[in-house]
Amino acid sequence: ATEHPYPHDELIHTRFEQQAEDRPDACAVSNDSGKALTYAELNRE
Repeated sequence: ATEHPYPHDELIHTRFEQQAEDRPDACAVSNDSGKALTYAELNRE
């Protein structure tokens, strides 16, 4: 599923940075070919 509820009073970049801090090694994005980036990798970009 690609849909997930989030607090409407929080900016998306703030939420992303919190996820990167809380779960740096978790998969943040992936594509159909199997390429994936963790929150830490994506946050460094």
